[in-house]
Formats: sequence, structure tokens, C-alpha cells
Amino acid sequence: MKESQLDNNSQKFVIGKKKISSQTQESNCRQLLQRKQGKSYFLYKQKLYQQMLRNSNVASRVSKSRLQRQRNTNNIADPLVPQSVQSDSVEIMLARNRKLKLNLESICVEIRSQILDTKCNGVTKLRKVLMTKDPPIYQIIDCLIIKELLTILSQTFISQQTKIDITWIFTNLSSGTYDQVMSLFNHGVINALIHVLSNQSNLSSISHIFLDNSDELLMQTQWALSNIILGNSQTRDYAIDLGVVPLAVAILGQSQRSFITHREAVFLLCNLVRAKQLPPFPKIQMILTSFCYKLKHLNFNAVEQDQGKCQEQIEVIINMLDFIAIIQSQYHEYVEIQIQKSNFHLELVAMMQTSVSSIMLYVSDIVGNLCMISDQVAVKFIKSNIIEVIVERLLRHDYSPSEIQVKTKLFWILQNLKQRQIDVFLILIEMKFIKELTLIYNNSDYATKFELIYMVAFYLRRIKYRQLLLAIEQDLMKFLVNCLRLQDVQGQIIQLTLISLSRIFKKTKNHTKSLDNDIVRLFEQYGGIDLVESLQLHNSEDVYESAFFILNTYFEIERKV
Repeated sequence: MKESQLDNNSQKFVIGKKKISSQTQESNCRQLLQRKQGKSYFLYKQKLYQQMLRNSNVASRVSKSRLQRQRNTNNIADPLVPQSVQSDSVEIMLARNRKLKLNLESICVEIRSQILDTKCNGVTKLRKVLMTKDPPIYQIIDCLIIKELLTILSQTFISQQTKIDITWIFTNLSSGTYDQVMSLFNHGVINALIHVLSNQSNLSSISHIFLDNSDELLMQTQWALSNIILGNSQTRDYAIDLGVVPLAVAILGQSQRSFITHREAVFLLCNLVRAKQLPPFPKIQMILTSFCYKLKHLNFNAVEQDQGKCQEQIEVIINMLDFIAIIQSQYHEYVEIQIQKSNFHLELVAMMQTSVSSIMLYVSDIVGNLCMISDQVAVKFIKSNIIEVIVERLLRHDYSPSEIQVKTKLFWILQNLKQRQIDVFLILIEMKFIKELTLIYNNSDYATKFELIYMVAFYLRRIKYRQLLLAIEQDLMKFLVNCLRLQDVQGQIIQLTLISLSRIFKKTKNHTKSLDNDIVRLFEQYGGIDLVESLQLHNSEDVYESAFFILNTYFEIERKV
């Protein structure tokens, strides 16, 4: 998320504290509220605090023995703060705790009341307590009010607004610690939320007049479920067994629903694969089918033309693509079958023309992995003009950091398009792309340079002599000599460049049956021999050996250092 987006919403939302309301439905607040759950998070906070304390000026003025005495006592007072100030602070804190305790007790009494209005008012008050700067999540769970809230949520005569408040409460409570989330789980919150999801997802039972309230209740319910299952395989598997997948997919397919309801359905479904271990593919296959369908029928031009208003839609697209990328790592064959079955590769090629870099990066990961494993899929992408799309993107004179990342991915895809049916390097030569390599190389970072030269070395491995001459005419030799001038401490790019040159010289020698040929003379004319000779002093042993091999094998002089 961009910093500007965080700044715009910082006054409205606090991490894990506030929940989105019907008036303020920004998607980026989701990532402020939706925190990683686990004990390690709080151990990390404690460790970080101790480190900050050690590095602070205050800690440096406290002697080691004095700090040790502090640790061995129950007195948490700061030795540098006057006792009177400490006493005042403790009194204020105790007063707040007493007030909060009395307030929560009063609210719990109202919620347990037999009078309906009093009960609903108590729920609203509890929701407002969670809107405070430091919400008492632990105290609310500890006061044993969860069962009462679940009972109210299940009653048919309770108003939609009260049910929205209850799901809102569960959304905020589920942003707490791992133990707090498991407490909600043990109380049966997942069962209750999925029951609400089941009732509200049936459009035939909901009047058009109450559709807005139904959407808001659905949005809050899905949000609460997303928080509970995020990163927790136990709660996730339980929700899947209760049928959360078909319910959320059905909501996603209802065109009458609002965008935010669809958005929450996407986030809920994506969170099902964000634990360490993925669920079995048959349990999430329906999600992949649904996402491919949604992306295929998306009006992508509208998203691209107005990124300001469509930022939330871009976030939804990214989440769907992220889902595909995640399951692709473990269920590649199933993803490949689904993409071929639905001709989804055409949509992926179309997405690669977007100016939205974040979308482009996700699409590139999916496409590159598909082509790397399956020659059949690579051929399909090539026949869908993916090479033309990639070259057009690479030739853009945009070298911003985000676009450089995109260029790195595109060179990686070009490597993975290698297969036996279609000569990719010949297509690049015919498009006069080799001539542009030097410009791209000079304006790129190390990672992009590496992928570029790796692509060249990869395709030179089995290049035909006729194609090699065409590439030389497009200044391939000049490009490679330029690569030798890089101050490459790691030696990776230099090593790939030497490998490329070695393959060129080998192909030329085998064809001409002589070491004295035009390509070798051209290399010497560009100053290549002196550069290779100097590389025998490189720190990398691989670079030294490659440089020595070229001089000793393809030139009539032996140069050693």
C-alpha cells in the first residue's frame, strides 16, 4: 500500500482498533485492520521494545545494577521519573481501568436484558467501546458476553442493524491475538457467521428494499470470517468444512450485490490459501474457476483509464491474481488445465499491456511459471502474440523503479518461452529487438541486466549460424563487449557474457573451420580481447577460467597472468 493512501486514512482508522463503517468503505483500511495472528507477533513486539530501550538515551543513563534490581522486583517505576509523577500516572491508569470495568459491566447487563430495545442499545454501546483508541478486546472476551452475542445474532426478530453491529464487534475482536481468535473459535463464532452468510446469500428471500442492509451485513460477516481464518489452518479448515467456499463464490456471482460485498468475498476466498499449508485442491477448485471467470469478463479498460476511482477494483484484481500465483506453486497441473480449458491465457496476455505495474508483476509471475513447466502452454502464449506485447513493453522509454521491475520479469518470461516448435530468438531478431538491448541494459539495475544477459546466453546455446549472423548485424557483438565493461564484483553478469561469447566463437569456428573469421576480427576491433585478458584478474574463479578458456581456445595467442 502506498504511503499516501495510509496518510489519507490515518485519522479514520487505527490498526486493529476501528472497523469500516457504511459511510467510509475504503479498501485500504482492510490491510490496517487485518493483522497477522500468532504469538510470534507479540514476542516480536516485546523484543523490539527491549531493543529500543537498550538503545535509548534514558537506558544508557541507568546503571546495569540498577536495571537488574528493577527486573528482580515488581516495581515497574522508571527510576528517572519523579515518584510523584509516577504515582499520578498509576492513579490515572487505575481510574481508567475502574471506569472501563464499570462501563463493560453496565453494557453486559444491558445485553443480557430481556427488553429488546435495551439489549440492542447494549450491543451498540459495545461496538462504540471498540471504536476507542485502545479497544479492550481482552476484557470484552473475558467478561463472557460472546455467547449472548451469538444468541442475539441467531434470533430472527432482531433488526439488521443490530446484527451488523454484532458482526462488526466480531470483526474487531478477531483482529486481536492468536489466543483471542481461538477463544472466538471455541465459542462457535465461525458457525454463527457462516449461518448468517447462508441466510443472507439467498437473494430470493430478501426484499429489494432491504438489499442494502443485506449487503452491509454480508460485508461485515465476510470481513469477520476473513480475520478469523487468516493464517490459521485450523479455523480455515473448519470454515471450509462448513461450506464457506460455495457460499462466498455464490455471493461473488450475484450481480445485484454491491462492489464492496464482492470485494469482501474475494478477500475471504483469498485468505483461505494464506496459511503455511494449502488446503486440498478439490476444496478450492471452485474458487479458481470463479476467479478465472471474473477476470475474463472484467472491463479492464475502465480500470486502466481511471485508476483513481478504480483503486479498490485494482486491489481486488491483485488479490485474485495472487490467489492463482499461490496455488500455482503446489497445484500447477490443475491451474494449467483450468487456464487451457477456459482460454484464460488470452486474458493474461491482455493484462500484460496494462500500465498498472502491480498487476503486471502478478501476471508475469503466473505466465512465466506456466511457460517454464509446459511447452504446450508456452506455444499457446506465443500464438497469442505475447512476444509482441513483451517487446513493446520493453521498448518503452520508462525506466522508473516499478517499470524496471516489470522489465526484469519480462526478460524472465522470454527465457521460459523456449520450446521446440517455435524459434523465439528468431522472432526477436526479425523484430529488430537485438539492436535495442544496449539501451535497455544501460538504463537497468543489476537484476534486470542479469535476466537480460541470461536470456541472450540461453538462446545462444542452440542458435543457428544464419541467425547468429543476423544478430551480429544488429550489434549483438557490440552489446556483449559493452557488458564486459561492467564493474561486476559478483561476477555473475560477466560470467554469463563470457559464456555467450564462447558459444558464438564455438558456432563460428565449427562453421568456418577456422579461428580467423569476421566475427573474431569484429570482437577484436571492439576491444574485446583486451577486456577478456583483464578479466583474468577478476576475484571470481569462474570468471578467470572462462576468460582464460576463450583466449586459449579461440585465439592463436595464449595470454596468461
